[in-house]
Amino acid sequence: MKKAIILIGVFSIGMGLLVMNFSYAKPLSEARKAKVKPEMGDPELDQRLAMVNERGIQDQRMFVEGICKHFGVDSQLVGDLLGKGLSPADVYMSLLLSKTLKQDVQKVLEVYKANRGKSWGLIAQEMGIKPGSKEFHALKEDNFWAKEQKKGAAKGQNQKKGR
Repeated sequence: MKKAIILIGVFSIGMGLLVMNFSYAKPLSEARKAKVKPEMGDPELDQRLAMVNERGIQDQRMFVEGICKHFGVDSQLVGDLLGKGLSPADVYMSLLLSKTLKQDVQKVLEVYKANRGKSWGLIAQEMGIKPGSKEFHALKEDNFWAKEQKKGAAKGQNQKKGR
């Protein structure tokens, strides 16, 4: 019984932080005004970054939940990154590089800040990822949005079957 009460308390605190997080983050419509350079130099990855950016702007809540689940980070971190003016694609790439290189996201952000205005492909190279390398392929093969699309498609199919 104590475990259930503790779990409910932890869940309530987590949800409170998530709700608080949305109220402090800059509206994502501001990200549309910013000059976003999500290019990686790879057409497939560039397309994914453009989609992440657009869908993240359209539905911030879904974006934050998806990013938190995919990278195992809390909503406070994602909210802070968005609050600093990073676009959804920039948040995604920051966390993806952090995961791929096994470096703290703050280190990625330092390199990003020092190279602001350059493409993510150049930033990845600056951090030691060479085109065609194992790490570059790991970036290309990350399926963050593909998972979300499959879930949405499965829900739609399940709804049709129930009719």
